[in-house]
Amino acid sequence: MAYEDIAQILMIASGFAILVGYHVRLFIRLHHRPDTTSIGLANHMRTLWVKNMMAEGKKDVLPVQTLRNLTMAASFLASTAILVGLGILNLAIGSETMPAASQLPVFIGFHSHTLWTIKLMLLWAVFFFCFYNFMLAVRYYNHTALLINVPPDQHTSEALHRPGFLVRLPQVSGVAPGVRMVAEVFNQGAAHYTLGMRGYYLVVPIALWLMGAIWLFAGALGLVLVLHRIDSRA
Repeated sequence: MAYEDIAQILMIASGFAILVGYHVRLFIRLHHRPDTTSIGLANHMRTLWVKNMMAEGKKDVLPVQTLRNLTMAASFLASTAILVGLGILNLAIGSETMPAASQLPVFIGFHSHTLWTIKLMLLWAVFFFCFYNFMLAVRYYNHTALLINVPPDQHTSEALHRPGFLVRLPQVSGVAPGVRMVAEVFNQGAAHYTLGMRGYYLVVPIALWLMGAIWLFAGALGLVLVLHRIDSRA
């Protein structure tokens, strides 16, 4: 195996290791110290928002408008993801040659049509992952729009869904079981929205991989630095 091939494999492995390692660390923080992450803080603030919106005697259009805006955003991002994903799938299936840019000497990488197709299929899988999560976000937001208008004491169940691995609600004082259940549904939708956006972020290093392994490594490193600022509580 040539030196260039070994260097490329190491850069690819390092790039994916950086991405996986960062998200494993974030997952551990969410489970043990959610208050140190922006995701955990957002879960807390959404719980307080639901509590305020379901307060006795407070019936207005604000919850519906807020959830409608969130649903529209998720729908737009889901439509974009599926359209781009189908375009990439068509390129992967219908293309018999690699673009000339991917074969330039400056872009270090294997000149293999099979590898090129694998890269495109991985990129398609990421966009499909985004579409799936944004659609689930729409589903949970729709449930929340109905549940939030029901008085807390009239909820017949304390749980409609199993809390997701991104949903770790704090013990907020004065929150009735019905309010907590609605907050869990709302945060479940927000968790899928977060995963969909995380997939969009992941597109950057994978798209750069089309030009070579060194670009994947640089993109992964840059993405982790950006995500660290996004995920860390101010």
